[in-house]
Amino acid sequence: MKPRSIAILGSTGSIGCNTVSVVEALADRFQIVALAARSNIAKLCAQIERHKPELVAVESETCAEELRAELQRRQLSVPRIAVGESGLVEVATHERADCVVSATVGAVGFVPTLRALEAGKRVALANKETLVIAGELMTRAAARAGAELLPVDSEHNALH
Repeated sequence: MKPRSIAILGSTGSIGCNTVSVVEALADRFQIVALAARSNIAKLCAQIERHKPELVAVESETCAEELRAELQRRQLSVPRIAVGESGLVEVATHERADCVVSATVGAVGFVPTLRALEAGKRVALANKETLVIAGELMTRAAARAGAELLPVDSEHNALH
């Protein structure tokens, strides 16, 4: 069976790191194709080294420059690097991603999560703010596109 392809928004945070650990433990069932992180370049480099994603997004052009430099210093291949909210959307709508884990903090996850649902993705939502801000909108977008919205925390399930 072909492994499911995963994109992770917020890969260097607590939930993102836990998701990466699960993917590593179940490497025969999952592979990471895209990662997005705010600014933890060291942790993101380690994830890139282990999983070799096709696409990575970071918060700013400054972070992108730091990431390129660190990857080159470590003699690692540099994946395509996207920046800012548009970068988050690129990760969330990556053509090869079967599932998007939305684990960003705060409202920054709203637009990428909505775009993932509009693209028909299965979205594992660990971002409570997105449900609070626009739970009904997310549910409708998922229904229209035939996407799947899966809250992945007990608080989120209560809101959902």
